[in-house]
Amino acid sequence: MGWESLHLFVFERGGARYGSREHPAASPDVTLASFRLRGGAKLIYRYDMTDGWAREVRIEERLDPPPGSRRLPLCVAGAGACPPEECGGPSGYLARRDEARGLDAYLDAALIAEAAQDVVDGTVPTALTDPIERAELDSAVERMPARQPLLATGFSRCAVNDALRAQAHLERMHQWI
Repeated sequence: MGWESLHLFVFERGGARYGSREHPAASPDVTLASFRLRGGAKLIYRYDMTDGWAREVRIEERLDPPPGSRRLPLCVAGAGACPPEECGGPSGYLARRDEARGLDAYLDAALIAEAAQDVVDGTVPTALTDPIERAELDSAVERMPARQPLLATGFSRCAVNDALRAQAHLERMHQWI
């Protein structure tokens, strides 16, 4: 998912639960291979229990690795960017994403573009000389970076698989210990 494992997590399969050591679930040391999942099998990944994130993970196919290689999961598909951490769960994320694409964001962008156009035209923008307009411009500029993670749409299967090969998930899995 791209999250930093700041919160407890659990994987659910049937009635079994595996997750963070502090969560009332079985040890996180269980490997994916120990589930003996077949193609079409599903499990649920829950993260940040107070925000209610839940993702369905589906096994497309079980492949035997070439002799002598490590057995690793492989991401074959995905869509959309990971919501940013600490954004209020699914409903908070959708509300913040809508705001990031809404009228206030448009007005901030227009204010910044107007000041930039004045500079390009060779005039000094009033937003740089008038204290009130300068404060409005500064506020608009400060709000823009907070919107960026909410506007992300990309997903990189290659980046996910690179992280799996580097076993980055093992570092995050035990950070609560």
